[in-house]
Amino acid sequence: MIRPLARVLPTLVTALVLATSCVSAPPEALVRLRVPRVTLNGAVVPGAQSSIDITVDITEFRQGGSPGATLLARGKHYHVSILTDRPVAVLDAELPVAATGTRFTVVVEDGREFLRCLVAGLRSGTAPGSLVYKLQCEDMIPPGAP
Repeated sequence: MIRPLARVLPTLVTALVLATSCVSAPPEALVRLRVPRVTLNGAVVPGAQSSIDITVDITEFRQGGSPGATLLARGKHYHVSILTDRPVAVLDAELPVAATGTRFTVVVEDGREFLRCLVAGLRSGTAPGSLVYKLQCEDMIPPGAP
């Protein structure tokens, strides 16, 4: 009995030290301890992971005979993909033709918040039985923004 306890004891001491050091940590340090997760309208999507694709339309033009090009940023496009190993009922409900076009708020693992998102598609993931829901969003709030 002493030998197994000797193996477990250093782990327990390390866990206790980490737990007590977090208690005295400033609030901003505790924020970093969040468990990464994907939420949909405030509800956690169990076991989900996300990927994002943000693109900006760039227009290049030259004025008169000037050799230098001027670049202008135009529209921004926000896309979020949610990878999950099980169907998400509220997203599936948006796929039929008669769907109402419900808009969603999606918060991804790094804290980015995507606003007014519509379901743009569904495809099979690379792992057997996994699904990838594609959403297109109107706006995005970066992590840590007020």
